[in-house]
Amino acid sequence: MTLDLTAAAPRLDPAVARRAAVAYTCAAERGTRTDHLLVADMSQPSTAPRLFAFDLSDPAHPTLIERTRVAHGAGSDPAKTGRPVRFGNVPESGETSLGLYRVAEPYIGVHGKSYRLDGLTRGFNDTARSRAVVLHPAPYVRDDGPVGRSLGCPAINPQDFRRLDNAGVLEGALVWVDGPVASLAASASLGCSSAPSQERACHKDDSTWPSTQTTTWGVAWAG
Repeated sequence: MTLDLTAAAPRLDPAVARRAAVAYTCAAERGTRTDHLLVADMSQPSTAPRLFAFDLSDPAHPTLIERTRVAHGAGSDPAKTGRPVRFGNVPESGETSLGLYRVAEPYIGVHGKSYRLDGLTRGFNDTARSRAVVLHPAPYVRDDGPVGRSLGCPAINPQDFRRLDNAGVLEGALVWVDGPVASLAASASLGCSSAPSQERACHKDDSTWPSTQTTTWGVAWAG
């Protein structure tokens, strides 16, 4: 069965919804199963409610739980336009990394309760741990007006964070961060036997960002 997010979230770009659904399905095929999926469309400006949270406990009938704003990295938006224009996996870049993440263990940091993220898309976000790219609340992610930039973290409004966390949505969830990078279609997260044939064909092109060495500096990188 093909997961379809478009009926639950008609305002989510259909191509983004399709990639997110394929990433979720491929992760499940590889043993990572969860009832919750968050999708961030980084082709949209930060003032748009570009984060979609889904309940997939009934995969045949996905439910949209929340639609809200999410920050992008300062390195992805150096001109401070509110729209990210570049993405990367490089430590100390301050850039948002695209691809599939797993929301891992909680911890208490400078932003209060937060969650560490495991980057599951090789070459795109697999330095998330060493960069300390985490899911955290941030007051600069406002419900109206301008949204501040993070240091690469998908930060969300504190009230939205608490609401989703109290509902059990965050811990263990998968997060798909999409953006206008053509090579994302060739990523390992979109290549599995359950993927539609066009995604498997795209996977033959393995052009992603060059791999980078991890560092231990990321403790200060909780933006």
